[in-house]
Amino acid sequence: DSCAVRWMIIAAFVVGFLAHGRLNYRRHANVFWMSALWLEGFAMVPQIWMMAHNGETDAYTGHWVGCSFISRLVAAAFWMSVYEEFDYKVSWNYPGYSVCLAYVLQVLLGCDFMWHYAKMMMSRVHSSMSAGVKQRMS
Repeated sequence: DSCAVRWMIIAAFVVGFLAHGRLNYRRHANVFWMSALWLEGFAMVPQIWMMAHNGETDAYTGHWVGCSFISRLVAAAFWMSVYEEFDYKVSWNYPGYSVCLAYVLQVLLGCDFMWHYAKMMMSRVHSSMSAGVKQRMS
């Protein structure tokens, strides 16, 4: 396992601490929420890393990553339209931009996989994928 998950977790908490908003008067809750958002962004990285190095994936895993990508895409569209809600009175709206950046990262991480996933689904390979057979992701 060569995917450095430890550094992703540390980075998520550092960004959560530095870029949290003021959604309420509980600083720790805001830090945890922002950290969790960034952890969600990093959550697919080990799976995508494994698929990139092995070149294949189980059907269930492929469908999970595909559905997760679509979920992140919809959430990104939502947050990009309402990020002003984080209007930070002291300076520029860095909590709002941090949320948008987290979702952009999540979408970008899934784009390459989705390209291969869509090609696989269009080529009717999914009929054998439903049985859980490993498929080549190239």
